[in-house]
Amino acid sequence: MPLRPPEEILAKLVLGLACSAAGLISLKAARQLYRHRAHLRETGVLTGGTVIRLDKNLDDKEDIKLYPVVRFATPQESLTLRYEHGRYPAEFAHGQQVELFYNPENPRDFFIVPTGPDEDVWSLVVFGVIFLGSGLYIWLFA
Repeated sequence: MPLRPPEEILAKLVLGLACSAAGLISLKAARQLYRHRAHLRETGVLTGGTVIRLDKNLDDKEDIKLYPVVRFATPQESLTLRYEHGRYPAEFAHGQQVELFYNPENPRDFFIVPTGPDEDVWSLVVFGVIFLGSGLYIWLFA
């Protein structure tokens, strides 16, 4: 079996390292998001809200996700806030009643309780596992 050129081996090692790094970053982001939401479930306030509209990201023409804008009340004020996790097709509909947890010290820190599995966390986990596994495979068998 002929030896491969060092440049080819180095390129595969760099690609494997980059894929592994992307996977680890994604898994860390999933962990942080999960822990933040778990913390809000434990210490936050559960309340109801209404999706009043679905926004597009006007700053990014390639972003087709729809972001729900939710109106909910705290003891101090009524808030209308855009949820930071959008998707396409939209998970929530205009006029839909939703449950959400918010931080009583900072009500702008909130998350909408998903109607099914938490796709935001799970998509990061799946992406992370695929990239980490691919990176390790490339790195080990380069």
